[in-house]
Amino acid sequence: MRRLVAIAVTGGLVIWGVAWLVPRIGVPDRFWLSPRETVSVGGRELHVVRVGYATGLRQVPSLGGLDGALFALDRAASPDHGMGMDSTLMPLDVAFFDADGYFIERFTMPVCRAEECPTYTPSQPWQFAIEAPAGALGWISHGAVLVR
Repeated sequence: MRRLVAIAVTGGLVIWGVAWLVPRIGVPDRFWLSPRETVSVGGRELHVVRVGYATGLRQVPSLGGLDGALFALDRAASPDHGMGMDSTLMPLDVAFFDADGYFIERFTMPVCRAEECPTYTPSQPWQFAIEAPAGALGWISHGAVLVR
C-alpha cells in the first residue's frame, strides 16, 4: 500500500512538473515566474510577458516563444516618460497605447552602446506599451486597440 501511495505521489509530482515546465520551453528563464498574458491588438493575438517599467527587456537576448513584453502602468505616464535602450541586447519595436488601449505611436529602437542613450517618448500620455523584436510590431497602425 505504501508503495502505491509513493508511486501515486511521485507520478503526480512528475505530471505537475511537466505541466509547469512545458509552457516555459523556449521562454527565457528570467520570465518563468513573470505573469504572462494573451492580449489582442487590432484583433491580432499576442503572447506577452508582463515586465516592470524599470527593468523591461534589459539583458534579454531573445524572447523565445513570446511575441513581446507588456508594460502596464498603474496610471498614465506623461509623454516625457518613454522607453530607452540602455543595457538591451537586441533592437526593439515599442508601441505605446493610452489608458483606454488606443494606439498612440510606435518606434523602432536600435541597440545603444553609448553612455547616454536616447529616450523614445510618445506624443501623448500612455499607460501601456508593448516591446517586441525590431520589425515585429510594424503592422500596428492608428485605430488599433489593445485589449487585455
